[in-house]
Amino acid sequence: GALAVGTGAATPSSVTLGATPDAPPPVLAQGLEGRGTVAAASPEGGGRVVVRELADAAVTTTQGVSGPAGGPITGLAMAGAGNGNALVAFAQGAADEGQIAVARVDAPPVPFAVEVPPEWTNVRRPLITWQAPPNDPRPRDYAVHVDGRIVARKVYDRGLQLPLGALADGPHRVTVTARSRTGGGETTTPVSTFATDRRRPQISVTRRGRRVLVRVTDPGGSRRASGVAEGGTTVDWGDDATDDGLTRRATHRYAAGGTVSVLVRALDDAGNVTTLRRRLTIPGPRKPAGDAAPGDDAPAAGGDDTATTRATTTARRRARPHRTTRRPAPTTRSPARGTYR
Repeated sequence: GALAVGTGAATPSSVTLGATPDAPPPVLAQGLEGRGTVAAASPEGGGRVVVRELADAAVTTTQGVSGPAGGPITGLAMAGAGNGNALVAFAQGAADEGQIAVARVDAPPVPFAVEVPPEWTNVRRPLITWQAPPNDPRPRDYAVHVDGRIVARKVYDRGLQLPLGALADGPHRVTVTARSRTGGGETTTPVSTFATDRRRPQISVTRRGRRVLVRVTDPGGSRRASGVAEGGTTVDWGDDATDDGLTRRATHRYAAGGTVSVLVRALDDAGNVTTLRRRLTIPGPRKPAGDAAPGDDAPAAGGDDTATTRATTTARRRARPHRTTRRPAPTTRSPARGTYR
């Protein structure tokens, strides 16, 4: 026959037990999180009870138990603890040699939840916490694994603060293993992930003329750095102008020259903060080419105009048209005719 196993789902799982004529019906003890225990009589080996531990529809453990004298199974009962553990009692043997036997089932802890830091953290000693297994609130102990290696054994609390130096910057994988107090084995949680980044962003300030450029980067590359936080950069340009909500790049052009103090504050996704203050000397704006200046076309107020007069006279001379004087060709006497040309 088949025995339904489930935790209140609309379609419970089913475990096929096979035909067992002239034997007591199978018995079930239902546990938490789809765990359960099924016991059924079997004629194999002259008579025994087959006990199966279940996780939903999967059979995790199978064992065959029998009394010392053996014989057919004539009675079968089970008492469950509600957590997957159970006691199986059965009557076995002929009427004149009957015996009562008891088998104990110790179910392993069911999977439980682990809480790790956020996706990125800059904490030097991250805290890992977890819940107790629902079917085993007081397991014997826990073991904590990080990146495939055990960082702590025989942990009795439901939390562990990792030691200094245990983690390098970058992504990490965490699992916790619970060992049953009653001998039911151990269960390891699914993998939980997080990443560490303890290096602060880097800021550069560059001046080109009256234009200033600010760049923010997060060292370490894409796998070991969390990246500059979106909108986490603020710049005070020192001339009553401020920009916030920036990320990796900012530019500013100054209207007047002078010395300014630029203050930049940058944040990355792991919470690291960098602040940089830089003093810059900004050149003044260039004057238009058509503007008169002292020493050009007009003397400065109260000054000597000699240089101006000389410059004006030179300019007028250069502006005069060039005159070409044509000299008459020289006359020569022809020795043959005595005439002049």
